[in-house]
Amino acid sequence: MKTKTLDEMFQESHDAIFASGAFSAYGWWLDLESMHMNTIDGMVPSYWGYRLTGEGPEEDDAPVSVEIWHTTLTGIMRRIADGDFGGEADLVPPTRCVGSKTAEECANFLAGRETDFDADTADQVLQALVYGGVVFG
Repeated sequence: MKTKTLDEMFQESHDAIFASGAFSAYGWWLDLESMHMNTIDGMVPSYWGYRLTGEGPEEDDAPVSVEIWHTTLTGIMRRIADGDFGGEADLVPPTRCVGSKTAEECANFLAGRETDFDADTADQVLQALVYGGVVFG
């Protein structure tokens, strides 16, 4: 098996989540601002980043914004694959479990296997990153 270059890994992490359709499929994502996205030959640079803004998790909460980079994205994928997002009923707001398909896709991605992130699985990864669990949907 060919070892992936760093640029290939950055491209794959970007495409797995940001090409999934999650942002257009779900209304709780308010804004996706790109940072450092001067593409060369159609490839995203290894330093890609976004500022993602989502609705506040409770009705009267202010919107929530986070910066997402390759390392934060793969870090949350590792936590999901390890089962760290089983839902927390005592959190405010309460969170639901990240789905088993999402955990499987994260594990596959981290192991270098083929993945099939769709809008729902990518959305759950992003909600875990932004809200600490699945709040919407």
